Formats: sequence, structure tokens, C-alpha cells
Amino acid sequence: MNSSFSTSLPTLQLAWDSSSLSPLKTCARKYYYEIVCGITPRTRNFHLTFGILYTEALERYDRYRATKIPHDEALKMTLHKAMKDSWDYELNRPWISFNTYKNRYTLLRTIVWYLDEFKEDNFETLILRGEVPAVELSFRFDPGITLLNEPITICGHMDKLGIIAGQIWVADHKTTYHPLDDKYFSQFSPNNQMSLYAFAAKVI
Repeated sequence: MNSSFSTSLPTLQLAWDSSSLSPLKTCARKYYYEIVCGITPRTRNFHLTFGILYTEALERYDRYRATKIPHDEALKMTLHKAMKDSWDYELNRPWISFNTYKNRYTLLRTIVWYLDEFKEDNFETLILRGEVPAVELSFRFDPGITLLNEPITICGHMDKLGIIAGQIWVADHKTTYHPLDDKYFSQFSPNNQMSLYAFAAKVI
């Protein structure tokens, strides 16, 4: 049973995140099929695959660097794991996206370019107690809302918390082949995921 839903009313979602809010705001039927029924496409969208593999690689690199592993070695280890993760073991071949911009080759190239470009990044990863880097952090909190006398929970995952100019900020990694112009950035204001991160960071 999905722990995000009520035990007394199985179709009542109690734990909400941006992945649930987006389909609900788009179409109630889409939300029902995708979130309530758990129906997913047979093949994963190449945008989603690329983004997940890329984000996981950066998370892994940050963890390596937090343990004082030098950049070159951390990059090599990160790239090696990304190559394994982007291999389709069921078909015994590399992941094939059939997309010119987002494929296995451009994924690996992007990882190398980004980490080489920002190896001396001023945005320093926050280190939590126990020398744990603040990457891929799960959060949940009570917003004080109830449905049918059951409490609602807001939850999600943050890619990274870092420090710059003495202040803590939330970072989220995005990939795109569109120009980084005003039109691109306008999609994040407002945005379910970005707004939730900003709100959660202040609450937590």
C-alpha cells in the first residue's frame, strides 16, 4: 500500500510533493491514472532519464569531494559510475534515447564539462553533522492542513544545500537544450517544485 494515501480512504492522498501537484493541476484524470492508480508509461521519457542520471552524477561527485577526494579522482569515479548507470543491461547495450541533444554521449560530456568548469565553485556544499554532505536531502513537514480529519504532509527532495556569502541556499540541477533566456526562466516563477523548495527551506 502506498504510504502517501489514507488507510481509511485509499484514494485520499495525505503526503504531497511537486510530482503529485503537477498532474493534479494539469488534469484531474491524469492525476488519477498517474498518482492514484500508479499507471506509468512502458518506456521512460528521455528528458527524465537524462536528468536523473545527470543529477545522480553530481550528487555522487559532491559526496566524493566532501570526503576530501581530489577533483580528478572524484570526476573519474563519477564518470565510471555514470557509464554503468547509462548501460541498458536488459538489452546489453548503451542507453539509446534517439535524441540528438540528450543521449548517453552528451550525458557523459555534460558531466565532464560541468564538473571541470565548476571544480572551484564558490557555492560550497553544506556539511551536516557527522561530515555528511547536504545533497539529495529528503524533507517533510506539517503545514497545519487536514482533510477529513487527517493531517496533510508536505514532502520532497532537495538536490543540494550550499553556502555562499555566508548564507545557506537551495540548489537544483536542471538540464535543457533551450536558450537560457527570459522565456526559459519564466517557467520557474511560479513553479511547483521551485516554490516548494523555497517554502520548505524557510520552514525547515
